Amino acid sequence: PVSLTLSSPAPSAGNLCTPVCHRSVAIFCDVCVTMPVPAETSLTSEKSAMPFYLSSEQALQEYLESSGVDTRKFGKGNAKPLAWLYQELQEGTCYLESPHPVSSSPTSPTPRRLLRVVEPIFIRLRFRSRVLVQDKQQFPDGRFRVRNMLLAEKKEPRDSGGLLSTIHRAINEELGVSLEDLHREDVMQYRPDTYHFEIEHIDSPSYPGLASAYRTHHVQVDILETGLDA
Repeated sequence: PVSLTLSSPAPSAGNLCTPVCHRSVAIFCDVCVTMPVPAETSLTSEKSAMPFYLSSEQALQEYLESSGVDTRKFGKGNAKPLAWLYQELQEGTCYLESPHPVSSSPTSPTPRRLLRVVEPIFIRLRFRSRVLVQDKQQFPDGRFRVRNMLLAEKKEPRDSGGLLSTIHRAINEELGVSLEDLHREDVMQYRPDTYHFEIEHIDSPSYPGLASAYRTHHVQVDILETGLDA
């Protein structure tokens, strides 16, 4: 479950590049610059066959440990449990990129770390001067973690309609708005003029010790006055 609130007022048109989340991924809405949408990517295309470490959660844990990731840190504090990572990998919302084989030669370059690759979409859902913000998240075990961030969803292989399909799924799952209503032209308006895309590598607090690469999309969706009755 998540807790969502409307933040007011929204940043002015001249200050839309203000970060609005607490983590290192800053949200930018560049209304003055029209950026082309990059070619759609498919997480499943990166791995054509089921990796051996997805045969079981135990196999995943052993693979992570052998790659230098201490899984004992998972599921503590703000970190997600190993079961969540296993589910993400099973669903295709992320995949693991193996490091180069370790060489015994002292002149060989240092091998890369095991990398978790994910494609999140941050949605700036705006109504008039207000923007929807998720202030906290509750884990199944009762733990809470502060979020203070925009509505976000990971792109999945089933999102065959591209970014808009993921946006619709996020609003449907988190806010309970029906997909039928979301497809109506008088409910919401996608703002391609505010689109922003970036790639970055960070150590995600969700899985400590597991380096992550984020191919991040930032989008804005305006709730129309005529869409309030949807």
